[in-house]
Amino acid sequence: MKRSEGTADLKMANPNFPVFDRHGNLFVSNSGDYWNLNPGDGNIMVIRPDNTTELFHKGPFKFANGLAIDPDHNYLYIVQTTAFNVVRIPLDHPNGFIEVVYQLPEHTLVDGLCFTADGQLLMSCYRPDKCFLGQQNGSIEVFVNDVSAELLISPTNCALHEGKIYFANLGGWHISVMETKLQASPIYRPELS
Repeated sequence: MKRSEGTADLKMANPNFPVFDRHGNLFVSNSGDYWNLNPGDGNIMVIRPDNTTELFHKGPFKFANGLAIDPDHNYLYIVQTTAFNVVRIPLDHPNGFIEVVYQLPEHTLVDGLCFTADGQLLMSCYRPDKCFLGQQNGSIEVFVNDVSAELLISPTNCALHEGKIYFANLGGWHISVMETKLQASPIYRPELS
């Protein structure tokens, strides 16, 4: 894969988070301006296996951040950090309907996403120092709450691997690890030639 700066008509101004689908397409959140809330100016780009870049969804998204693809490979889930929610769009319908799946409490700044094998969604929060677990019916519960910010210190991203959850912590410049019974959804990688 070669370097991409966006499309001929729209350059990536703030590329943030990438995720591959099972076909080798790389989706990238182009976050936009954190403070541009009305209506927001984030979008989603996709870099195809042939190295062409397309605008996958024009948004507008309110600071498009973490991305994840559900285990059934139907939807791209997108964090809107400054809208305090997680939305989704169909993978087979670029510029399709933006559906709010999880609405979090006000001032809950979700950053990263990670699916479990059974379709639950982990959401790591930059503020407060928490991780939520979302169910397929749209309900959410606090999964980890570090009120003293000793383990989770502004966690940006999370990942599941072999019975453990890994959190990248921007505030502490470390990766914290917790044991869990949650199983990871498959992570797609491009084929190397």
